[in-house]
Amino acid sequence: MTHSFRRIRRPGAGNVAKRGPSIKQFRALTGLRAFAALWVVVYHLKDVGGHFHSFGVFDPIVRYGAFGVDVFFVLSGFILTHVYASTFTGRVSLASYGAFLQNRIARVYPLHIATLAIMLLLYLASRQMYHFVPERAEAYSPFSIAANLTLTQAWFSGVWAPNTPAWSISAEWFAYLLFPLAVLGLTQSRLWVQAAIIPLALGVIAVSTPMRPLVQISAEFTIGMGTYLLWKRLRHESPLVQRVGRFTGLAAIGLIVASLYAFQHPAFWFAALFSAVLIASLATEHDVLVPLLSAGWVVYLGEISYSIYMCQWFIWSLWRRGLPRIVHHHIPDLVLMGTACLAIVGAAALAYHYVEVPGRRWLRRGFEYPVATRVLRFLRAR
Repeated sequence: MTHSFRRIRRPGAGNVAKRGPSIKQFRALTGLRAFAALWVVVYHLKDVGGHFHSFGVFDPIVRYGAFGVDVFFVLSGFILTHVYASTFTGRVSLASYGAFLQNRIARVYPLHIATLAIMLLLYLASRQMYHFVPERAEAYSPFSIAANLTLTQAWFSGVWAPNTPAWSISAEWFAYLLFPLAVLGLTQSRLWVQAAIIPLALGVIAVSTPMRPLVQISAEFTIGMGTYLLWKRLRHESPLVQRVGRFTGLAAIGLIVASLYAFQHPAFWFAALFSAVLIASLATEHDVLVPLLSAGWVVYLGEISYSIYMCQWFIWSLWRRGLPRIVHHHIPDLVLMGTACLAIVGAAALAYHYVEVPGRRWLRRGFEYPVATRVLRFLRAR
């Protein structure tokens, strides 16, 4: 769910993590993150409390809004391979592996902890004031809280996250731990291996229904990685790829939407496959969707998409239960959902500027040197 196009730190002389060269930014892919996050938000907003709101002909699209997470997983594999492939080509050192994990924890952890704290406070307040017990009270057990603090909540059966969307952050952390070795193996593989890894991962998704979070992230992250390596190689070597039509991305979206109406059960493999096609098409920057997804306001929503995703649950929990109590009047579903969506985006903007970015910078300053190097320096000083 979380990746950054900003400069990366590479281990340099004296084991000091220095900034590497600028990495090409795909503005359209940042914009795609906005729509993926909002798709998940609408999926959650349909549960108005006591009933599910009907969107009529758009019901299948809303009902399968969880596919937005699948888009994020494939996109994360694509972008992280774009950013870090050169770092882990040839070898994975302890310093480069540690620097990578330090950057990723700085990216995801501050907002995760902030939203977890908010959910815990809401839980304690609602129990004290209204004797309210959430549907999944086990999410607030000591073991569950410990798992959430260590980003392992999706690793165990029966463990839940108080901030429900945070399960995907735990799954991504699992992928981060394996990513350097995975990209090392893939970058040294032949073209046919890089191509074969995609249908293999799609097969895993197809036979794993319902999917476990770690299976889902492993397969879809791998699809994103394989897609990037094929895209990078073929865009220069294949005239066919260079002449791909400008409507490939639009066709991919159309096929994903059509599958929501055509299949009786969610076809995760289908969504993952054409998410990869969509991402590769947008990365060529010739697709007809690129100007729309590269618009300033869309890119900004993409930049704050992690905050949108992480803030949606507690805002909607407060909004659907608290707003009717405040106005003492029935609020139409669409008004309630529309105002909640605006509140989620507003809260996400504040969280991005005052929690996510400052927290990331603070942690990265604390990680100026790899952990192993800091320990050695401390021991030498003693």
